[in-house]
Amino acid sequence: MVSRITAGVTAFASSMSVAVPAQIPPPPLSVTIPHIPSGVSVANDRSNAAPLLVKSLDPAVALLGLNPCRYSRSYANGEPSGAVTMVGNPEIDCATWKVSKAPDVTVFSGSVTIAGSRLPIVAFYDGRDLAPSTPRRIVIDVIGGPGSDISPGLNDDLPLFLVERGVFVVRLGYTGTRHGSSFPRPDLDNASFQVGSYATRLRQLHPRGKIVLLGESLGGLISAKAAGDLPAAPVIDGLAMVMPLVFSANEAVGNFNHLFSARHEQVPASPRIRLLESPHDLWSDGRLATVPGLDLLRGFFPETARRRNLESYLARTRGLKKMLAFGENDDRTGNAGIASIARDIPDLDVVKLERSGHFFDRRTAQQLVDRMWDLFLK
Repeated sequence: MVSRITAGVTAFASSMSVAVPAQIPPPPLSVTIPHIPSGVSVANDRSNAAPLLVKSLDPAVALLGLNPCRYSRSYANGEPSGAVTMVGNPEIDCATWKVSKAPDVTVFSGSVTIAGSRLPIVAFYDGRDLAPSTPRRIVIDVIGGPGSDISPGLNDDLPLFLVERGVFVVRLGYTGTRHGSSFPRPDLDNASFQVGSYATRLRQLHPRGKIVLLGESLGGLISAKAAGDLPAAPVIDGLAMVMPLVFSANEAVGNFNHLFSARHEQVPASPRIRLLESPHDLWSDGRLATVPGLDLLRGFFPETARRRNLESYLARTRGLKKMLAFGENDDRTGNAGIASIARDIPDLDVVKLERSGHFFDRRTAQQLVDRMWDLFLK
């Protein structure tokens, strides 16, 4: 099967084919977000940060199997960063805000509890489309890597284009700032178990729906492992990987060291995502861990998995429809291994993003969503 995406994207297919505390502190009158993505305005005064109506998030929470919101705030004119720090902070339970370029989309920051761990999520959905009986299309977007973040305002094009097609998107993150993780113990098995468990929960809630794993960067490898670990009975309808880590962990560390030594630079530490202004220090309380740069890649993988690459996990996903999109100029993830994957892994559609590095623009995001729709969601 051969497919083609125009305008800079060339696609080709392989030949085979919670316990509630007794008292909750009131939310602050205002919040300050220290780190702001370029071009994002933040509502951080009382007039723009108002409490939501009681139970207003309940329909979306029920549809997506998330934790209930005891209280929440609505940001009408901004997209605050630092979503990962909201969970566990007694002053911030949930938050919603509107996106100026997509006024019908609700962006919701909350949490999901899996095997006793309360994990931050960011969900994107059309607030007009919450009927409980409708078969749903849901994408679990797994973000991974030392410099990544699940916060709104950062790389939102993929989820926003998916929502335009009636898809619900839920982001989970395994990044330089970790919440509720097993770090410094290796986190890979923990992460793939959490992703697979959440997918299973969604399948139980939506037996007639369509559920797709979308993994970005390190999240692509995590999602591939999670898909291979799922039981034989279908849980997900597809696996999409965008700029996934193709290297093994050992190869990735060696590659990053080589890249930075060639530039005569030191490998930077992962930026510490600062808290919303608050007297509570989640780092000193042990509720957050900031993982320095390459330590995420060194420490994330148990010794038994440090030599396993993406292809070894994809080999366990036979019968599952898959898409792998890679950047033509991506020097981080191991593009040299793509040819072997395309040759040996069945049911895989490989998409080459021409002139792209490890990141992609809005136009490419639209084309990737079109391809995902045709493969998994229509």
